[in-house]
Amino acid sequence: MGKRIESVIFKGFINKQFTMSFIYNLEFDGKFKSISEDGDGRITIYPSYLLQLNPGYPLPRIYISNIKYFTFTSLLESGVKLVRKNLFTLFPNINKTEFEIDERVMERFQTEKALNGGGITIVPSIWVDSTNQCYPGLKISVDNKSDCVTLPLEDAIAMNQLFKTFDPNQYSMSILSQLIRIE
Repeated sequence: MGKRIESVIFKGFINKQFTMSFIYNLEFDGKFKSISEDGDGRITIYPSYLLQLNPGYPLPRIYISNIKYFTFTSLLESGVKLVRKNLFTLFPNINKTEFEIDERVMERFQTEKALNGGGITIVPSIWVDSTNQCYPGLKISVDNKSDCVTLPLEDAIAMNQLFKTFDPNQYSMSILSQLIRIE
């Protein structure tokens, strides 16, 4: 029997429905125990967390496992830099209320400057709010699944800043220390 602790660590500014949660799974039994002890009394603590990116109902959520966490944060940082640097090339009519992405430039970005690693893909995109206001953004997909999350660029920039100071392993240990006591 285990426990699942979910804490929202980021809320969107542009997409106010977007949340990013840190989910810690504390498992005592089974194949994927969070803590194990060998016969010599040595205790091993395994990473047991994931990120949940939730763009808001009814859109699908995606999950970033602890194995892919650092790949994801690195790709997000690169994606933010790439889109910011090429903003007006990607979105030539960005100053209009409704704008489009330049498809030729987008194809070039996907073939020459693809942001892909560990099954995670991040590409420039357009995020549209409920009033049809358009914003430059980043589309994130995991493991080539059809589900993806599109973030407004401003929210992606803020998330990137969070990741510069957030340590998931330290946060996990903090949660763990509040839940159990190892004797």
